[in-house]
Amino acid sequence: MKEGRMPANRLSVEKLPRHRNSLNHRSSLPTILNTQRSSVIHVSVRPRQSVRSILNHKDNNEKFVTFNSSSKIPALEAYLRWNTSGITLFGTAGIRGNTSNQLSNPFGLGFDSFGDLYISDRYNHRIQKCNIRNLTCKTIAGQANAVSGTNMSSLNGPTFLYMDTNNNLYIADSNNERIQLWNYGASYGTNVAGVTGSVGSGLNQFNIPYGIAMDPNSNTIYISDFNNHRIMKYLSGNLTGTVIAGGNGLRINNTQLNYPAGLLFDSSTNSLIISNNGANNIVRWKIGDSKWTIIAGSSTGLTGTDSISFNHPITVTYDPMGNMYVADTLNQRIQLYLVGRSNGTTIAGISGILGLNSTMLYYPTSVAFDNQLNLYVADELNQRIQKFLRY
Repeated sequence: MKEGRMPANRLSVEKLPRHRNSLNHRSSLPTILNTQRSSVIHVSVRPRQSVRSILNHKDNNEKFVTFNSSSKIPALEAYLRWNTSGITLFGTAGIRGNTSNQLSNPFGLGFDSFGDLYISDRYNHRIQKCNIRNLTCKTIAGQANAVSGTNMSSLNGPTFLYMDTNNNLYIADSNNERIQLWNYGASYGTNVAGVTGSVGSGLNQFNIPYGIAMDPNSNTIYISDFNNHRIMKYLSGNLTGTVIAGGNGLRINNTQLNYPAGLLFDSSTNSLIISNNGANNIVRWKIGDSKWTIIAGSSTGLTGTDSISFNHPITVTYDPMGNMYVADTLNQRIQLYLVGRSNGTTIAGISGILGLNSTMLYYPTSVAFDNQLNLYVADELNQRIQKFLRY
């Protein structure tokens, strides 16, 4: 690492595999404990192993869960509530710009191990690395002057991000029809999938690559090929992929995909979690299966503003407790689905109403969390990144 800071425990949109099991580690638990009792939403988090660091937590109403015949451990309670008014950290509300702290259609978000926020500044054709403490940004991929290009040091309309455990950055360079890898600290990228500037449906081509996911055990990369209605699988070092999901035409049947966008790899079930944007649902596609199963949203492609419906969701992520968060883009809101629930709760934005004030969103595209579970939203058409404080 080139920076003299200790890595911070953090969450990001792209890192479901690393963080789904983070409750197994004692160090991650205090950041989600909250002793306040006036929560709007709360869940009981039940760790899978003993955690001595919380055994001294006293509560007259403690609940106990039995893990084996000889020991009991208090159930942990994490309170999930956020201010309904967001704070603009980066960008200028409603105004595009290309200075270091301005944005032009911000899209993807992710945190590195130092707690810095990465933003796909889509139509400035660059990735901004932003310090959420002193509120400064710098360009770490693409050109700082917002000029697009096709060479290895340039980008053209980047959308989704994925960061590996070494802070190497995978970028969906969508208008260049490629996936680029920028090693940490590098001044140029390398192609890991796609042919620069070549639109197509071949096994080495994309038609607007979007979501990126990785199996950390094999370094296999999965890509949402948005306009080809399929998910592509690329083995490490191989520029020719295979169709792993979809690819059977544009429909709403469970063997097909409909403009797949955001993507996560779930190592615990060896499956992909897909924001099936055009079908208005979130689905699970187990690797090797020929069809998906629905997680949330409509099975018939219908839109809606109620608690069980979406209107073109773009991204999905999970917190350490396994709760799901969806950027329900055309409903102008972020939806929380607690574990085991089929109804969502709006935690940011106002359902079906777009706007510029601090309680509203306009085309939210991505969600990320810091190590305190504060919520960050890429508010794309408001040209800003909003922070919603958890309290």
